[in-house]
Amino acid sequence: SLISVKLDQQSIPILFQSLSKMKNLKKLNLSGNGINGEEESGIPAKKLSEGLSLLTSLTELQIADNSLEYSGVINLSKALIKLKNLQILNLNWIGMIRDTFREIALSIKDHTNLKTLDFSGNEIKSGTG
Repeated sequence: SLISVKLDQQSIPILFQSLSKMKNLKKLNLSGNGINGEEESGIPAKKLSEGLSLLTSLTELQIADNSLEYSGVINLSKALIKLKNLQILNLNWIGMIRDTFREIALSIKDHTNLKTLDFSGNEIKSGTG
């Protein structure tokens, strides 16, 4: 079993192409892999989201400690819509703000299996701004 892997921009599409063939893959932890909202550096969240949307059997997804920021969280929300089997979702310390939190909330609103959500370490506040 694969315990740990550090990803780069070139390996993400290859990884998800392989993972998508694993129909029984239940848990995926991508925490601390330099995933971000930028296209120029690190691992762009858009590529991550495209790959994640293929992994419909996932029950646990952890993407903590990555700098997704605004565009990355928006891209992630598009993938989460398709992951209806999720039971555990860890999105702590990803640079989520109130507006992007709203997008995540809308993307998982019909996920009836979801039992655990972790949004800690993000700037989700009520009020203006």
